[in-house]
Formats: sequence, C-alpha cells, structure tokens
Amino acid sequence: MGSGLRKVVLFFVLLPMALLVSPASAQPAGTPVYLADGGGNVSLAAADGKPALADAKAAGALWVYDKAALSYKHVASGQCLSAISPVDGIGVKLVACDGKDRYQQWRRNAGLPGLVLLANVATARCLTAESPTAGARLYQEVCSLSGLSNAWAAGVRTLAILSGNGQRLSTKTPGQPFVVRVIGENGQPAADVPVNFFVRAARPKNVLVFEGGAETATAKTGADGSATSPKIVLTEPGEFEIRFAGSASLEDGNSIAFEGSCSC
Repeated sequence: MGSGLRKVVLFFVLLPMALLVSPASAQPAGTPVYLADGGGNVSLAAADGKPALADAKAAGALWVYDKAALSYKHVASGQCLSAISPVDGIGVKLVACDGKDRYQQWRRNAGLPGLVLLANVATARCLTAESPTAGARLYQEVCSLSGLSNAWAAGVRTLAILSGNGQRLSTKTPGQPFVVRVIGENGQPAADVPVNFFVRAARPKNVLVFEGGAETATAKTGADGSATSPKIVLTEPGEFEIRFAGSASLEDGNSIAFEGSCSC
C-alpha cells in the first residue's frame, strides 16, 4: 500500500474519534449563586478548595445545579458542594460528585419572591453565610432561624404582586392599577425591565379596560424594580357580579395573575 493511501485511511480512522470530542463551548458555563443579602455582588464560590463567599464576577463563583441529582457542581474544580455533619454551625466542603450521596443533595425551597433556601437533604439544615461579604465563611444552620444570611437568588427573573389584586369595581370610577416588582437573576430588584399588563372581564371585549381604552399596557420597572399599569376602568357597569382576570408578564415568558370582581 502506498504512503499516500495509508495517510487517507489513517485520516478516516481518526475522524470519527475527533467528532466525539465536545468543543469547550458546549460545556456548561455555569452561573453565580447570589446571596440575597449581598446586594447582587457576592456569590457562593470556592477558593483553595474551600467553599466561601466571593465576588460574583470571580471565575470561582460559577456553578451548575443539577435538578435531577439536586447537586451544585463547581465549574472550576468539577467537584460538588457537600454538607459535613448535621451539627449546626459546621461548615461545608467540596468533594468528588456522587449522585447517591445525600450530603451532596440540596433542595431549593421557595422563600420570598425570587429567593430560595438551600436545604441539605441529609442534614435538614440550610446553607448560611456568616456575613454578606466576600470571604465570609459558609456553614449550615436551622433553616427557620431569622436574621441569618441564608437566602439565595433563585437565578431567574421573578414577578411579585405589590398591589391591585382582589379589587372590586361597580362604577365607572377608575379602580387601582396593577403594581408588580421584578426580582432579577441576582435576587435584587431589576430596573428598566418591560412588563406587559393585561385585563379582561368575563363579558364581551372592552367592558373592562385600562385607562386609555385598551386591554393591554406596557410599563418599565423603576430603580426599585416596580412597574405600574394604568388604572382599571369599568366602561359598562352592569347588574351581575362576575370575576375578571389580569396578568403581568415578562418577555421571557414569566408571568403572574391578578383577579378581582366587577358589576358588569
């Protein structure tokens, strides 16, 4: 066999193996796990192999949460966050990932809008920081204790109702607007975010509208993360008490529902 032919055969033998290697860009990039008390600046991280708080922009502050395994994998080290003991005040550590190890399993229990508590499955204790500052020690403590730095950002934008829910309209006098707050991925109020509002009664279209005559309206959040719709107007008061529905939604599909009643 000539040398040229051997090179061609060798190329085709190696090609399938090369195609099996995933490019670096296909690997999970990870995201920070923001501490709510940290003002959107500090995250769960690891330095010198030990978990601690750090600047959220640091390379060591990136994690991937596996919803099936309930594990937090540290991107830089490839290790998983683990509790050590059910004793309160004991720290946490990084270990080789093991999907069967309950000490590596963390449930994301819903707290205030946009926030979660990270509860360890084995110890029934929550991940807590000694202070909301970079370098602070991390440990586990009873989840229900107040005044602790143990709330973490959910990692997605979240809507919370501030006012306007449950109102009743019976005349053409304008009702209340819908007011919501948007909590950002870092657990802080998100400014300059468009919010789409909608309202409709269970009667023919345009009986219940926003001021201006439309069933939809858009407003951007302010510095405090809140957005306000126009006031609700009942254009044709009637004799029957019926329910109406409204909503606030974001461009990413997240939404929250309002409800109330009217004499329509």
